[in-house]
Amino acid sequence: MKKIILISQNKNDIESIMKKCFSSSVYCFESPYIKKIEKPNYKMTIIIAEKEYLRIRSNLTLTIIAEETDNKTTVEVISSGGKNDIGFSLGAEKNAVKSIVKFLEEYGFAEQ
Repeated sequence: MKKIILISQNKNDIESIMKKCFSSSVYCFESPYIKKIEKPNYKMTIIIAEKEYLRIRSNLTLTIIAEETDNKTTVEVISSGGKNDIGFSLGAEKNAVKSIVKFLEEYGFAEQ
């Protein structure tokens, strides 16, 4: 499992940002599951996406938890899976998180 926390000092529409990311041919994640919880001055978005690796017969799950307040957005990017039949990882978890971090940095996010 690999986890990174990012923060932006702006209010961001993380759902729209991640839909752009997932629709890009570079990331190739299947249609994500999206759950939103909204309250006054607060919004939480949970996004779960999956990518299949046929070569090693494995799936990688990417979970993104975003919390938006009036003045900042905090995003946790968590990946798990991506290991072969005997539990050996070829770096898929780390690469998945790294690619999402790189994408989010274009929108003003920085690692905490």
